[in-house]
Amino acid sequence: MIDNALILAGGKGKRCWPLTENNSKVLLPVVGIPIIIHQINRFKNIGVKNIFIVVDHESSDVIPIVESYGIKNVVFIYQKKQLGTGHAISKARKHISGYFYCLNADTLISESYFELIKDMNDQPFISVKYKDNCSNYGFVEMKKDSFQSIQEKSVNKPGYVNAGLFLFSENIFNAIDKIKKSSRGEYEITDALRLIKDELTVKVIDGYCQDIGYPWDLLNANEKYIQGIENINHGKIEINVSINGKLFLGDNSLIKSGVYIEGPVWIGKYCSIGPNSFLRPGTILCGNNKIGASCEIKNSIIFDGANIPHHNYIGDSIIGEGCNFGAGTKTANVRHDKKKIRVNYRNSIQNTGRKKFGVIMGDNVNMGINCSINPGTLIENNTNIMPGTMISGIIKTT
Repeated sequence: MIDNALILAGGKGKRCWPLTENNSKVLLPVVGIPIIIHQINRFKNIGVKNIFIVVDHESSDVIPIVESYGIKNVVFIYQKKQLGTGHAISKARKHISGYFYCLNADTLISESYFELIKDMNDQPFISVKYKDNCSNYGFVEMKKDSFQSIQEKSVNKPGYVNAGLFLFSENIFNAIDKIKKSSRGEYEITDALRLIKDELTVKVIDGYCQDIGYPWDLLNANEKYIQGIENINHGKIEINVSINGKLFLGDNSLIKSGVYIEGPVWIGKYCSIGPNSFLRPGTILCGNNKIGASCEIKNSIIFDGANIPHHNYIGDSIIGEGCNFGAGTKTANVRHDKKKIRVNYRNSIQNTGRKKFGVIMGDNVNMGINCSINPGTLIENNTNIMPGTMISGIIKTT
């Protein structure tokens, strides 16, 4: 059994704007729990004793969140400069001996796959997953189950790509010492892997695997994880509430009369729902949320402290912390032509791969009454939207 695991959590998560303006990407919630906690629990469940987490020296928000979950035997390793994945792994040399798992912190992998690999004590590997188009990923060349090389984001064909989970021996540290900076000015782990290819096997992930690269990927992850929630009530449910399907209700949360819930739905602590509101499958309220009268929410993540108070519709969307919706403001989540929704994101057109996708809203956005939000809209933190506004595209405060 492998005793040590290294989680690479030092990235800034710029592609997940606007959700990462105030928070590290690894703290984004999946069914109300930060990504990094899911990662740690995966390793703990297969018997890993010691967790090492590489963080940006400015990522002070990660440490208290991890500590708040009471997880023991966690060591934080600081990476002062972001010089690539190879550099991040090299920072663990003084802390880890023997074999160790290594995982990119923005990759969520099924529990069944972790069970599959837990007994691979002395066979280093790279995990891969199948993609119909490998052009946005590291294409893995292999012979049967033997690793050969990785081509970064250059292969436009079906195949297997790097899934971000490895089992390394200490040889990886010596290999990193021998590589040079890439054209991006970083020490790439892919270059180091070529130097130890003779000891690496390839393990295919035949199951769930999701990178949280873009903000809409968080919706995909929550759609999967919410299927496994338990039917638990820690709050209060008034009379005349209809519940069909699984519901997790957190401490001190209240569901008022007339509410209709189609599970699975996950509701955190100190939430107030209703009266006469409708929560549809995939709804996640992270905590301290007010969902008021005649509101409908479908397959959306409402971050801590955000309020949807009256006559609102939110579909296939992410609403940041502390946001507030004026009466009658609604999201649209489907194009008229029913095509997949594209976003003009970071100076390029990104296909979200989703036919249903509403808005990604940063923190503390204040929506006026009777606003309409078109599909694929992204809104920066602290934006004020005037009443009656029709909004589309990328909305920034400056």
